[in-house]
Amino acid sequence: MTQASDQNDGARPADDAQSEAVVIYLFQHFQICSEPPQLIASGTPRDIPPRHLDLLLLLLQQPEKPRWTHEELLAALWPGRVVTTQSVARLVADARKSFAAVGIKGRVVETLHGHGYRLAPVFVAGLTCLPHKDVSKSSGNNAVADDLSSAQPVRRGARVAIYIAAAIAFGILIALAKYWWPAATPPVLFSEAQAVAGRILWVDDNPHNNTAEVADLRSRGYGVHQVKSSADALTLVKIYHFDLIISDMGRHGNPLAGLELLSALRAANFDLPVVYYTLVVNPPLLAEVAARGGQGAAESSDALTQLVDTYAGSRHKTHLKTAQ
Repeated sequence: MTQASDQNDGARPADDAQSEAVVIYLFQHFQICSEPPQLIASGTPRDIPPRHLDLLLLLLQQPEKPRWTHEELLAALWPGRVVTTQSVARLVADARKSFAAVGIKGRVVETLHGHGYRLAPVFVAGLTCLPHKDVSKSSGNNAVADDLSSAQPVRRGARVAIYIAAAIAFGILIALAKYWWPAATPPVLFSEAQAVAGRILWVDDNPHNNTAEVADLRSRGYGVHQVKSSADALTLVKIYHFDLIISDMGRHGNPLAGLELLSALRAANFDLPVVYYTLVVNPPLLAEVAARGGQGAAESSDALTQLVDTYAGSRHKTHLKTAQ
């Protein structure tokens, strides 16, 4: 991250005026302003859920912090409220979708399995922080406007009118469609989308630890099925087709449960790929996984996604060709 040099903006606001430090972050063609909170793309403000923007601005306060724990994020984003750690996982998963929807390339928030979250290093490396300014609330947002002169504010009234007109037009089209075309035969419902990128069996006795990762994989088109024990996993692979197994390493007090599952699969002549999502990945672990016939291990969500794309995606395509 690069830091621009401080500049003297002249006299400070009067003592009786409320002031706040304003920070503007630049990344790719985006500008992220702390006050008022907004995200601007190529000079145009973009709509993004306030809670998602709060998460991003919180992480940007310490962009090079090694990790943010669930407890820290809960205290900062839900002060004085009792919520579960799943709220953090869901917020991160939904925020990733929002960031991608406005055009931010790459993952902004990275999961550190079992440890928490951090800003992705590639995001931090391309980040620039503009000088701080003291902006008086009583004087409006003129100072921010000076730095973001190319950003034209969107008139809320005009946007509301456009939304209403679009909704009315859409309703008219739906009514006409129902009048002119007969109702189609209801489609057969399946437990997952018919066209999936791959079918994954995830074995972990604490599935809530993987809420964000599961949501991310499903948003990428994968069907993810979760079980808590090796016994359930062995039963399911005998009944259904899966393209990949993701497993934790220790379960139910057995630190080798994940490796023992791999050995049992290979002994039963199941050749589907097996990868591990665990706290620490090192050469001895990778060597043991390979020796038992496994395909790899990951300790970050990005590394896990790469393994999934490599093994589940390619295997699923092969399975479809064989089934035809």
